Amino acid sequence: MRICWDNLEKHNIHLTMDGKFRNRETKILFIYRDSCIICQEPFLINPYSTGTCCSYKCSGKLRSKLLKGSKHTEETKKKLSEIGRGRNHTEESKRKIGNKSKGRKHTEETKRKMSDSAKGRNHTEETKKKLSEIVRGRKHTEESKRKMSEVQKCYYIQNNLPKYDLYAHKIEWCEPVKRNQKDRNILDVRCDYCGKWYVSTIISVLSRIKAIFGKISGESRFYCSDNCKQECPIFNRSKWPKGFKKDGSFSGIVFQKSHKIN
Repeated sequence: MRICWDNLEKHNIHLTMDGKFRNRETKILFIYRDSCIICQEPFLINPYSTGTCCSYKCSGKLRSKLLKGSKHTEETKKKLSEIGRGRNHTEESKRKIGNKSKGRKHTEETKRKMSDSAKGRNHTEETKKKLSEIVRGRKHTEESKRKMSEVQKCYYIQNNLPKYDLYAHKIEWCEPVKRNQKDRNILDVRCDYCGKWYVSTIISVLSRIKAIFGKISGESRFYCSDNCKQECPIFNRSKWPKGFKKDGSFSGIVFQKSHKIN
């Protein structure tokens, strides 16, 4: 035990004339130790004990320190899993675990392990129902909304994906646009040559907007592939489409589609 007045009074210990600590009732002498192996404070110990720590708290820290880095064998893991199977925590135990885990963040390695262990696992209908009831009515805080918005924004920018709400109103008056079927936040445009709907890049959309408002030369039309771009008779033409000469005569090339000249 640590040497303090509370402990001495609790265990009815007094200091004798010869400088020893003795229990008044049992007459047992306590051995004095210079320092605890954890907190380095002096303490008293029962003569029949061989401990090196002053309290249960320091003993727990020492045990944790000794066990750190040690790993259970596969057989031990299996036994522990079987022991805990079907056991339910009490509400008080759940509350304590929740308070202890509050604010704690998983490392990247732990996240990867959790993801690998949950891979291929499907929730039962009962679990899905419980999860739905837990989330129902819950509202995100303003900070959570801001963080989610930043993560989403970074995702679309990193993958060069144009957002519908950000660009649609700028070009929908002159270009056919729609929301992507898989992700309604993404803008779909139509190829100017083959008419195919596809997801363009942010750079292409910005170039088209600048061309519409006359900030750059040319028209920067949408093409789903380089093949459509090269096949289009008006691509990279300022006056005459492909197949026409400067004097207006036709060279004999037949076009599959009719296009307006830029």
